[in-house]
Amino acid sequence: PHFRGDRPPEVRSDDEIGLRERHGLARDVAEHVESDAQIVAARAEPKDSLWRLLLSDLGFQFIDCSLFLELQGLSAKPFPSPRHPTRLAVPEDHAAIVRMAEDAFRLDRYHADPRFPGRLAELRHRRWMQWLLSSTHPGSRTHVIGEPGRPSAFVNVVLEGASLDMILTAVDPAQHARGIGTSLFSGMLAAMRDEGAELATGKVYSANGAI
Repeated sequence: PHFRGDRPPEVRSDDEIGLRERHGLARDVAEHVESDAQIVAARAEPKDSLWRLLLSDLGFQFIDCSLFLELQGLSAKPFPSPRHPTRLAVPEDHAAIVRMAEDAFRLDRYHADPRFPGRLAELRHRRWMQWLLSSTHPGSRTHVIGEPGRPSAFVNVVLEGASLDMILTAVDPAQHARGIGTSLFSGMLAAMRDEGAELATGKVYSANGAI
Protein backbone atom coordinates (compact mmCIF):
# COMPACT_ATOMS: atom_id res chain seq x y z
CA PRO A 1 0.00 0.00 0.00
CA HIS A 2 1.06 3.57 -0.72
CA PHE A 3 0.62 6.23 1.94
CA ARG A 4 1.01 9.98 1.88
CA GLY A 5 1.46 12.43 4.76
CA ASP A 6 1.59 16.18 5.05
CA ARG A 7 2.68 16.83 8.65
CA PRO A 8 5.83 15.96 10.64
CA PRO A 9 5.63 12.70 12.57
CA GLU A 10 5.13 13.02 16.32
CA VAL A 11 5.98 10.65 19.16
CA ARG A 12 3.30 10.96 21.81
CA SER A 13 3.84 8.35 24.52
CA ASP A 14 6.55 6.29 26.20
CA ASP A 15 5.03 3.10 24.80
CA GLU A 16 5.12 4.50 21.28
CA ILE A 17 8.70 5.68 21.75
CA GLY A 18 9.86 2.22 22.73
CA LEU A 19 7.99 0.59 19.84
CA ARG A 20 9.35 2.98 17.26
CA GLU A 21 12.90 2.75 18.57
CA ARG A 22 12.81 -0.99 17.96
CA HIS A 23 11.99 -0.28 14.35
CA GLY A 24 14.48 2.53 13.86
CA LEU A 25 11.77 5.16 13.64
CA ALA A 26 12.98 7.30 16.53
CA ARG A 27 16.17 8.12 14.63
CA ASP A 28 14.22 8.98 11.49
CA VAL A 29 11.89 11.24 13.46
CA ALA A 30 14.82 13.03 15.11
CA GLU A 31 16.52 13.61 11.76
CA HIS A 32 13.25 14.90 10.35
CA VAL A 33 12.72 17.41 13.17
CA GLU A 34 16.31 18.69 12.92
CA SER A 35 16.13 19.32 9.19
CA ASP A 36 13.89 21.11 6.74
CA ALA A 37 13.09 17.86 4.92
CA GLN A 38 9.51 16.64 4.78
CA ILE A 39 8.54 13.00 4.51
CA VAL A 40 5.68 13.12 2.01
CA ALA A 41 5.25 9.49 0.92
CA ALA A 42 5.91 5.99 2.19
CA ARG A 43 5.22 2.39 1.22
CA ALA A 44 4.54 -0.65 3.39
CA GLU A 45 4.02 -4.32 2.65
CA PRO A 46 0.36 -5.36 3.05
CA LYS A 47 1.38 -8.17 5.42
CA ASP A 48 3.29 -5.77 7.70
CA SER A 49 0.42 -4.60 9.88
CA LEU A 50 2.76 -2.90 12.37
CA TRP A 51 4.25 -0.55 9.77
CA ARG A 52 0.81 0.20 8.40
CA LEU A 53 -0.38 1.10 11.90
CA LEU A 54 2.65 3.29 12.56
CA LEU A 55 2.31 5.12 9.26
CA SER A 56 -1.31 5.85 9.99
CA ASP A 57 -0.44 7.07 13.48
CA LEU A 58 2.29 9.32 12.06
CA GLY A 59 -0.24 11.18 9.94
CA PHE A 60 -0.06 9.24 6.67
CA GLN A 61 -3.22 8.31 4.80
CA PHE A 62 -3.75 5.27 2.60
CA ILE A 63 -3.74 6.11 -1.12
CA ASP A 64 -3.51 2.93 -3.19
CA CYS A 65 -2.33 -0.66 -3.23
CA SER A 66 0.13 -2.07 -5.77
CA LEU A 67 0.25 -5.67 -6.96
CA PHE A 68 3.70 -7.02 -7.76
CA LEU A 69 3.86 -9.58 -10.56
CA GLU A 70 6.57 -12.17 -11.07
CA LEU A 71 6.98 -14.83 -13.73
CA GLN A 72 9.95 -17.18 -13.45
CA GLY A 73 11.53 -19.68 -15.83
CA LEU A 74 10.64 -17.95 -19.09
CA SER A 75 12.94 -20.19 -21.12
CA ALA A 76 10.80 -23.21 -20.21
CA LYS A 77 7.44 -21.62 -20.94
CA PRO A 78 5.74 -22.32 -24.29
CA PHE A 79 3.96 -19.05 -24.96
CA PRO A 80 1.10 -19.42 -27.45
CA SER A 81 1.33 -17.65 -30.79
CA PRO A 82 -0.42 -14.28 -30.36
CA ARG A 83 -3.62 -13.79 -32.32
CA HIS A 84 -2.49 -10.21 -32.94
CA PRO A 85 1.19 -10.03 -33.99
CA THR A 86 3.55 -7.82 -32.03
CA ARG A 87 6.48 -5.72 -33.23
CA LEU A 88 8.94 -3.16 -31.90
CA ALA A 89 7.74 0.44 -31.84
CA VAL A 90 8.96 2.99 -34.38
CA PRO A 91 9.00 6.79 -34.00
CA GLU A 92 5.71 7.07 -35.92
CA ASP A 93 4.05 5.20 -33.03
CA HIS A 94 5.10 7.64 -30.30
CA ALA A 95 2.14 10.02 -30.47
CA ALA A 96 -0.37 7.18 -30.15
CA ILE A 97 1.68 5.57 -27.37
CA VAL A 98 1.61 8.82 -25.39
CA ARG A 99 -2.17 9.06 -25.80
CA MET A 100 -2.67 5.51 -24.54
CA ALA A 101 -0.28 6.14 -21.66
CA GLU A 102 -2.23 9.23 -20.60
CA ASP A 103 -5.34 7.08 -20.27
CA ALA A 104 -3.45 4.46 -18.24
CA PHE A 105 -1.89 7.08 -15.96
CA ARG A 106 -5.34 8.05 -14.70
CA LEU A 107 -5.28 4.80 -12.72
CA ASP A 108 -1.97 5.45 -10.93
CA ARG A 109 -1.34 6.64 -7.38
CA TYR A 110 -0.66 10.26 -8.38
CA HIS A 111 -4.18 10.64 -9.72
CA ALA A 112 -5.57 8.55 -6.85
CA ASP A 113 -4.12 11.02 -4.33
CA PRO A 114 -6.64 13.87 -3.85
CA ARG A 115 -3.90 16.09 -2.42
CA PHE A 116 -1.55 15.74 -5.40
CA PRO A 117 -2.31 18.52 -7.92
CA GLY A 118 -3.66 17.12 -11.16
CA ARG A 119 -1.60 19.48 -13.31
CA LEU A 120 1.61 18.27 -11.63
CA ALA A 121 0.58 14.66 -12.16
CA GLU A 122 0.06 15.37 -15.86
CA LEU A 123 3.40 17.19 -16.09
CA ARG A 124 5.19 14.33 -14.38
CA HIS A 125 3.64 11.82 -16.76
CA ARG A 126 4.50 13.82 -19.88
CA ARG A 127 8.12 14.16 -18.85
CA TRP A 128 8.29 10.51 -17.82
CA MET A 129 6.98 9.43 -21.21
CA GLN A 130 9.52 11.66 -22.98
CA TRP A 131 12.26 9.97 -21.00
CA LEU A 132 10.81 6.51 -21.66
CA LEU A 133 10.54 6.90 -25.42
CA SER A 134 13.98 8.51 -25.76
CA SER A 135 15.78 6.01 -23.54
CA THR A 136 19.19 4.87 -24.76
CA HIS A 137 19.34 1.93 -22.37
CA PRO A 138 20.51 -1.09 -24.40
CA GLY A 139 17.85 -3.31 -22.83
CA SER A 140 14.90 -0.93 -23.33
CA ARG A 141 12.20 -2.24 -25.69
CA THR A 142 8.71 -1.01 -26.54
CA HIS A 143 6.53 -3.69 -28.12
CA VAL A 144 3.31 -2.73 -29.86
CA ILE A 145 0.38 -4.22 -31.75
CA GLY A 146 -0.96 -2.53 -34.87
CA GLU A 147 0.22 -0.84 -38.03
CA PRO A 148 3.06 1.72 -37.87
CA GLY A 149 1.62 5.01 -36.70
CA ARG A 150 -1.57 3.34 -35.49
CA PRO A 151 -0.68 1.04 -32.56
CA SER A 152 -3.57 -0.28 -30.48
CA ALA A 153 -1.47 -1.38 -27.49
CA PHE A 154 2.06 -1.12 -26.16
CA VAL A 155 4.27 -2.42 -23.39
CA ASN A 156 7.65 -1.00 -22.42
CA VAL A 157 10.21 -3.28 -20.79
CA VAL A 158 13.85 -3.14 -19.71
CA LEU A 159 16.11 -6.20 -19.83
CA GLU A 160 19.00 -6.32 -17.35
CA GLY A 161 20.90 -9.56 -17.73
CA ALA A 162 18.24 -12.26 -17.36
CA SER A 163 15.79 -10.00 -15.48
CA LEU A 164 12.98 -8.30 -17.35
CA ASP A 165 11.23 -5.30 -15.79
CA MET A 166 7.81 -4.57 -17.29
CA ILE A 167 7.62 -0.79 -16.93
CA LEU A 168 4.36 0.38 -18.51
CA THR A 169 1.60 -1.04 -20.64
CA ALA A 170 -1.64 0.30 -22.07
CA VAL A 171 -4.33 -0.71 -24.54
CA ASP A 172 -6.41 1.69 -26.60
CA PRO A 173 -9.76 1.93 -24.74
CA ALA A 174 -11.55 1.29 -28.04
CA GLN A 175 -9.77 -2.07 -28.28
CA HIS A 176 -10.57 -3.43 -24.83
CA ALA A 177 -11.96 -6.98 -24.47
CA ARG A 178 -10.64 -8.09 -27.85
CA GLY A 179 -7.66 -10.14 -26.70
CA ILE A 180 -5.21 -7.36 -27.54
CA GLY A 181 -3.58 -7.35 -24.10
CA THR A 182 -3.18 -11.12 -24.04
CA SER A 183 -1.54 -11.10 -27.46
CA LEU A 184 0.71 -8.21 -26.45
CA PHE A 185 2.10 -9.94 -23.38
CA SER A 186 2.38 -13.33 -25.07
CA GLY A 187 4.34 -11.90 -28.01
CA MET A 188 6.50 -9.63 -25.86
CA LEU A 189 7.43 -12.35 -23.36
CA ALA A 190 8.30 -14.80 -26.14
CA ALA A 191 10.50 -12.19 -27.83
CA MET A 192 12.26 -11.23 -24.60
CA ARG A 193 12.73 -14.89 -23.68
CA ASP A 194 14.59 -15.27 -26.96
CA GLU A 195 16.82 -12.36 -25.88
CA GLY A 196 17.73 -14.18 -22.67
CA ALA A 197 15.07 -13.14 -20.18
CA GLU A 198 14.41 -15.69 -17.43
CA LEU A 199 12.52 -13.62 -14.87
CA ALA A 200 9.80 -11.06 -15.61
CA THR A 201 8.53 -8.66 -12.96
CA GLY A 202 6.10 -5.77 -12.93
CA LYS A 203 3.81 -3.64 -10.79
CA VAL A 204 0.11 -3.00 -11.24
CA TYR A 205 -2.01 -0.48 -9.35
CA SER A 206 -5.12 -1.99 -7.81
CA ALA A 207 -7.34 0.41 -9.77
CA ASN A 208 -6.09 -1.20 -12.98
CA GLY A 209 -7.79 -4.53 -12.42
CA ALA A 210 -8.18 -5.22 -16.15
CA ILE A 211 -4.46 -5.94 -16.48
